[in-house]
Amino acid sequence: HNVTTEDDMNAAVEHLFAVQIRLGMFDPVNSQPYLNYTFKDKVNTPSSQKLALEAAQQGMVLLKNTNNVFPLSTDSIKTLAVVGPNADATTVMQGNYHGTAPYLISPVMGLSKYANVTYSEGCDTECASTSGFGDAVNAAKEADATIIVIGISTQQESEGNDRINISLPGYQEQFVNEVTTASKGPVMVVVMAGGSVDFSVAKDNNKVDGIMWTGYPGQSGGTAIADVIFGEYNPGGR
Repeated sequence: HNVTTEDDMNAAVEHLFAVQIRLGMFDPVNSQPYLNYTFKDKVNTPSSQKLALEAAQQGMVLLKNTNNVFPLSTDSIKTLAVVGPNADATTVMQGNYHGTAPYLISPVMGLSKYANVTYSEGCDTECASTSGFGDAVNAAKEADATIIVIGISTQQESEGNDRINISLPGYQEQFVNEVTTASKGPVMVVVMAGGSVDFSVAKDNNKVDGIMWTGYPGQSGGTAIADVIFGEYNPGGR
């Protein structure tokens, strides 16, 4: 429909190839540094591992902290119930687009450095059944504090896989309420998700002392979550 002229096309192609030439894409492969990177000496370096942790830490957002219950103290908190569909998440923390991580530190792994952890999944992120809730409830009854890690995963959201609402999937709301009611000590709800999620069930529950949003925090996500909960890193309040 004569919307684009040949001159327009030529100009666009010229810009495209100019960038590619500047990047060395037409040079011999051996002279292109970005094609000669190796995972060990250029990607998985101590500085990049440190950066991955810092990015996860900076992505944590504290949304609720009733009476400044958090951070927890290792002096008084010796045992933790770490429960929920994303409590031991690893690949979930990478989201949709990612390379091959050298390691994946789950919330359970991260928190185990600070206290003795009892873990129970309760249900997966679909949470189509309540049959696994009992172990999580029992763990919360005995622990000095309870960390409930809820949210979603690529089961609910991914390229070409859209949600029709922002509610927590399945029986996750019931899971939060049952575990919170049974808990002996402080309760933190950690929300791991890449898209919007309605977790007002935690916001409106007076027994939920803290809420933290993590997004999909990557390879060091569990360390970052634990560092915030125990005060080694001060989270954002955005």
